[in-house]
Amino acid sequence: MPGAPASLDTEFFASTVEHTADAVRTSLARTSPFTHVGIGQARVENVASNRRVLGSNGKLKYWRGSSTKEKAARDEPEGLIDPWVKTLSFWNGTKPLAALSYYATHPMSYYGRGRVSSDFCGLARQVRQQETPGCLQVYFTGCAGNIAPGKYNAPSRIALFCATECMPP
Repeated sequence: MPGAPASLDTEFFASTVEHTADAVRTSLARTSPFTHVGIGQARVENVASNRRVLGSNGKLKYWRGSSTKEKAARDEPEGLIDPWVKTLSFWNGTKPLAALSYYATHPMSYYGRGRVSSDFCGLARQVRQQETPGCLQVYFTGCAGNIAPGKYNAPSRIALFCATECMPP
């Protein structure tokens, strides 16, 4: 690929594009009509918080990443966040076909152990999938540059277990 950055694995990229195109072509044979769309939102509590906590002088006082060991940093106010998980759904009559949900927080609670997981948002998606079999559940992260679960997430062995062992392969 001319002009591609050195960090781009062009063979992998080309293969991924081809596999995606194949999946789209295959999916066209299994389309479903939909009669209407739904929109909804629900308030999320005790998940998101600002990463950067400023002191009275306007300078950085604490940094709360996806998990925060320091109790004083966790005790600081949540800060400005979007507290709503929002969902766009597609229906065929009374049958839900797909639900696209998003929430504005970095979706990691415990990481750096060399495993890839869907973390807490994957667990939530899995619960929704079980509650509505046959309805495709998709999660994506909203605008979350300064937002993470650090205020509410102290790293622990339980968090490590859930972030790595509770996830589907």
